[in-house]
Amino acid sequence: YDLSSDPGQKQDIADSAPPELLTELRQAYEEWWELVSEQFDRDISFALPMEPQQGDRMLLTTHDIRNEAGDAVWNQGEVRAGKAVAGYWAVDVRKAGRYTIELRRWPAETGYALSAGIDGDDVPWNREDIDEKEEHFYSGGEALDLRWAQLSIGGHDYQAELEQEGSFASFTVQLELGEDQLFAAFYGRGGAVVAPYYIY
Repeated sequence: YDLSSDPGQKQDIADSAPPELLTELRQAYEEWWELVSEQFDRDISFALPMEPQQGDRMLLTTHDIRNEAGDAVWNQGEVRAGKAVAGYWAVDVRKAGRYTIELRRWPAETGYALSAGIDGDDVPWNREDIDEKEEHFYSGGEALDLRWAQLSIGGHDYQAELEQEGSFASFTVQLELGEDQLFAAFYGRGGAVVAPYYIY
């Protein structure tokens, strides 16, 4: 594709491209694939704290959750729909000490309650430029009946009941140096398990 004139990659120009360019691009792709495929089954840990820091706060999302199914919540449409996913985040504690970990369903800047739904639009967006079948990325949001939260890290399990109008569950933990797995989940009525989409 010629990305300069076709950013949507709709016009395949391989048949009209110079053969040596196609060979070069295919070889570069194969080298890249060999490099990344070796890592498919490995956990690539997030450093705690992450560098460079923005203040003392960092963010993990369910885009990077790990589980046997390889399932993740990786876009805002799935967050708005309340897609259930469970798993852990691979972390590497590079600085031992006390950490405050917040589990959230919605991004911190929204201030929405954990169980809150969204009726209609909550962000400005241009309907004329968005296909109707993609509107769920920008509007609405399912309410979730979440009751309590769990965090497991450093060989310890923590639980907290959720406040009805609270926007996050917070845990203060002592972490030692080294690689670990951070498991976090919200539990709802009827046994529903939903990973927090945002962990600060």
